[in-house]
Amino acid sequence: MAVYFVRHGHREDWENPAWKATALRPQDPKLSMTGLTQASEVAAFFGAQNGHPPAAHTHRPHNVRHIFASPFVRVLQTATAIADVLDLPINVENGVIEWLIEGHDVDPLPVEELAELFPRVNRGYRSHVDLPRGEDRGKLQLRADVIMKHLTERYVKEGEDVLIVSHAAPIIMLTRALVGDPKATVNVATCSVSCYQRLTADAAWTPLLNGHTQHLSDGELANWQFPEDLRYR
Repeated sequence: MAVYFVRHGHREDWENPAWKATALRPQDPKLSMTGLTQASEVAAFFGAQNGHPPAAHTHRPHNVRHIFASPFVRVLQTATAIADVLDLPINVENGVIEWLIEGHDVDPLPVEELAELFPRVNRGYRSHVDLPRGEDRGKLQLRADVIMKHLTERYVKEGEDVLIVSHAAPIIMLTRALVGDPKATVNVATCSVSCYQRLTADAAWTPLLNGHTQHLSDGELANWQFPEDLRYR
């Protein structure tokens, strides 16, 4: 059993800052052309590992049976590319949404509207966590603790894996919640893949991939970290 993490691809406003001036939802950017390529490449990574022996640079064939994603467009574009390859629905979960710092709250589109844009969205899934507001780092970690406990207890089963598609800060906190290490180093480049496995229900989670980017033609891009974490490295 394993948990996979994928960060969304490169954002449109990173490559084209002028995009925000005319965008209908400038705080909910789509993927750039680079990001779309990355999404296709990370989808191919999962497709190549879908029940087949792992390639030389990977660790194991996966058995992803559940996909959970942030409700923001860039994440759902990335998750859809993977879900199309694996033929799975996407569960939109507020527990893995971007870090919503106080003063920077952004409302995602409602699930019904997202399902119109992204047909893989599971209309029947109800988020376990309410939309967060005004989070400091401590509240973000608490949110990560809650949703990680829920997902691992309910969805991670013998022989089945879970995929979480999210953003840099939440993935760092979700990973630390999973492994029980508040100082764990987590690499989160765009469309990178991380994987943590445990062999039995009471075993520790073992890292197999940490920010893996060998599947990406442009390599590692935008490996974001908390500034205070960098200070102590």
